[in-house]
Amino acid sequence: MRRSIIGFLLAAAVAAAGLSAPAASAQPDVKSTAAQGERRNYIVTFDEPGLLHYHGGIRELKATSPAATGRRKLDVSSSDSRAYLDHLAALQAGRTAAIAGKIGRDPGQVYLYSITISGIGLELTADEARAIASLPGVKSVDHVPDRQLDTFRGPEFIGAGAIWSGAATPSNLPTRGEGIVVGIIDSGSNRDHPSFGPLPAECGAEAGQPKLTAYTCMVGGTCTTASSGSCASANNGPTPEDCTGHGSHVASIAAGNTLTVAGTTPAPEFDMSGVAPCARINSYKVCSSSTCSGTAITAAIEKAIADGVDVINFSISGGGGNDVSVWSGNSDDRRFLDAVTADILVAASAGNTRLDATQSNFNPTPEGDVNHRGPWLASVASSTHDEQGSPVGGSVSITGPEPVPAPLSTPILLTTSSSPHQFADDADIEIVHFADAPEGCNADPGYPAGLLSGRIALIRRGTCNFSEKVAKAEAAGATGVLVFNNAIGVPTGMAGLEGAGVPAYTIAQDVGQALAAHLVTLSGTPAAAVVNAPVVQGDVLSNFSLRGPITPVPAGAQGSGNAFDVTKPDITAPGDDIYGAWANEATSGAAEYGITGGTSMSSPHVAGAFALLRAVRPDWTATEIKSAVMLTALNTGGVREDVVTPWTPDDVGNGRIDVSRAANAGLVMDETIANFLAANPASGGDVRTLNLPSMRHSSCEPSCSWTRTVKSTLASSATWNVAVVNPPGFTVTVSPGTFTLAGAGATQALTITATPTPGSQRIQFGALRLGTATPGQSPDLGMSIAVLGEGVLDDVIFAHGFEGEGGGSTPGVYTDRAGFMAQLAAGALEPVFSDLGPIAEPKVFSNAGYTIELRSGNNNGLWGEPNAIITPNSAGVDIVVDFTAGEVTAVGGNFWITNAAVAPVAANVTIELSDGTTEQYDAAGPSDFRGFITAAPITRITFKGTATNSQWSTLSSLVVGSAN
Repeated sequence: MRRSIIGFLLAAAVAAAGLSAPAASAQPDVKSTAAQGERRNYIVTFDEPGLLHYHGGIRELKATSPAATGRRKLDVSSSDSRAYLDHLAALQAGRTAAIAGKIGRDPGQVYLYSITISGIGLELTADEARAIASLPGVKSVDHVPDRQLDTFRGPEFIGAGAIWSGAATPSNLPTRGEGIVVGIIDSGSNRDHPSFGPLPAECGAEAGQPKLTAYTCMVGGTCTTASSGSCASANNGPTPEDCTGHGSHVASIAAGNTLTVAGTTPAPEFDMSGVAPCARINSYKVCSSSTCSGTAITAAIEKAIADGVDVINFSISGGGGNDVSVWSGNSDDRRFLDAVTADILVAASAGNTRLDATQSNFNPTPEGDVNHRGPWLASVASSTHDEQGSPVGGSVSITGPEPVPAPLSTPILLTTSSSPHQFADDADIEIVHFADAPEGCNADPGYPAGLLSGRIALIRRGTCNFSEKVAKAEAAGATGVLVFNNAIGVPTGMAGLEGAGVPAYTIAQDVGQALAAHLVTLSGTPAAAVVNAPVVQGDVLSNFSLRGPITPVPAGAQGSGNAFDVTKPDITAPGDDIYGAWANEATSGAAEYGITGGTSMSSPHVAGAFALLRAVRPDWTATEIKSAVMLTALNTGGVREDVVTPWTPDDVGNGRIDVSRAANAGLVMDETIANFLAANPASGGDVRTLNLPSMRHSSCEPSCSWTRTVKSTLASSATWNVAVVNPPGFTVTVSPGTFTLAGAGATQALTITATPTPGSQRIQFGALRLGTATPGQSPDLGMSIAVLGEGVLDDVIFAHGFEGEGGGSTPGVYTDRAGFMAQLAAGALEPVFSDLGPIAEPKVFSNAGYTIELRSGNNNGLWGEPNAIITPNSAGVDIVVDFTAGEVTAVGGNFWITNAAVAPVAANVTIELSDGTTEQYDAAGPSDFRGFITAAPITRITFKGTATNSQWSTLSSLVVGSAN
């Protein structure tokens, strides 16, 4: 999972604190207020800390913070806590009266906060909020948008409600998954949670019929229902109980009981339901914490098959890396092919970005790393539903001073953090950057007096924790913080800021660098900006969701030159901030519900949908059900996390699942287990021949073709028309373009041919659309197309090929250093590589307005040789150069490979620019130069490591600058 925030009921928190909620008569009529469209929810935070954070300092009031008292838990019942709470109550009463006087009305207090902060929750107009912010004792006034984060909306959003009611089933008979068993291979289950209590009567179950059967697969190599041990035991193994919350959350999304706020103990914050609430659940525990045993996973798959489950959900990583490994007998994906052989549907998470640079699996960018690539299972991406905000927390637009540089002309997206504060919508702000200490750590020079006062601090990520950066800026007077990423890719949200007193957000590296460089040119003058409200929108790709494309199978690991041409992920479903069951919290009394996000949460939405479809369409094979989900997926209007760029099949496969459409698909597609096995590229197979609802070809020259066979599910005859959405640069034809199928079981083979037009070597996307000539017989169906030709490179960085205009520099690739240097403007950075031996990462060089950071891929180690830098620790390690200050449109250097004796080795090398553009050539030694002049600024150059042992990437004579 991506992140998790345990969800507690406010009433429970108030009761635990021994406080009284405001009287009902003091609460405004929320409905009538909302209808006015004028007042919104705000939290007014006062200067003094809440009970949890009070460390003393007030006469006769002792510290109450656990850190000060030496207790592990906050003791709200102690005499010291009572005294401090009384003190807060008196202050809050006086400040509430002052607020009433300032705005000229009873503020209608809704919430009282005394535990994590001292403050009140109010409904205010924007003008009232600004007026209150100037009152003594008021630390901040923050707008808090309404959120509805629950599993109930997720099922409704993907069409499950129409299956529950029977409105979208072919027979018009309702189902909630009765008689279906969903296997959850995960971290166990919270066995006494109401989500997993006995099946209710409305599911047609006998009184007391159990919903959940829980196994642990971590003892003795078998899966048992043994209940000995507890989550406090050394390895969390001897019990099926969930010790992390992950497995309980996943199971409740797929098939948890329908729960209501009234009548459920413990009560959820929202009415909620799994996608298939009447299905039974088999829970197979294979994870002790965030680590899941491979041997236990295999045991769990075998047990699930033996138990005859209908669906398996696997929200655990795997099925990535070496593409052909999914056919290996030791891989999870291969075992899942065995499950498909047993007619079990498998949904698996596509995976999340990994942002910890200290870990070997560090991967800050989601592209090309999608998990679970086996063509027989559903790899599920994550996106939003329509009752939650998009994955970004709004944006800021730079408004001055004029002129605003082009890279800053579009809104800068903000990624949310754990700070309890937010920028007010439409607020005017000023942003500053201290270039002498860009990372803003305590060890760095202090901020000049007054620089940050009343302004937003722009800080670079790195070296110290987010909390340290934010606290230092706040202490210097900053009213907010923007931290820009120090690596290419989607920025992570900031954790550990629960005690922050100001809003804090992360932004992407490229715009952060551009903004920092712009602020340097302003010489201390702040940039003016305005805050834009978050976008509330469904079908927004989650920023953490891993994506394709799957890279070609390495030479020597494939047969007959066949690539692993499968589009993954297959589908997307809601996975961003989902509310559901959680683990027991017996020691803290927590409400056993949580909010979490990740592809771990999107996958069980699909697993639950599979369960409903298995109930509605028991005669369809597992592969046919998967095909129906893909053929009927919604793929119009979906966007990437910037909320602007349309998503592609490499992001979400065929689109977002809609189970109500899938249940009525007029065509399905099947495939045999023998064909899945025979398609292994390592054995000479060709995955392009598989009968899948997607088509892909990575070398379509002079043309390429696929055959797809569809089967009718309709009781009567239907005529189908086929239309094509041509990929840019390609012409696609289909034969036949019209066909008639007499009834259920009738089949038709389609031949699809793509022919490229000269010019494009970038992957392009199109689609096949199938619809009935008589409206209403079936939802419209679609198959995705992804093709790559072998024509002239077409790339935004080299927008005009190699043809220069006027007296400017010529964009392109240079092999002659002298010719390249003649194109550069004065002031280029030419770092001197003087280190010998190990080099601390990142290695930073600065000069003439340019700053670069040089590191190894995965922070695997750099080593200095005379005038050169190498990566000596292992094979396949990249050298990465990030441009963190200055606008770079020219970069060059000598790139070659050395052996253990640091002698040149002839090898084929690859250089990659920040947009993925590559230059590949045979390098013989240190004289091999490559220089790049680009038409648009770049933020990174990567020298890709080779996969051969004792052959190391080597770089010398680097130059970074801008073109004339």
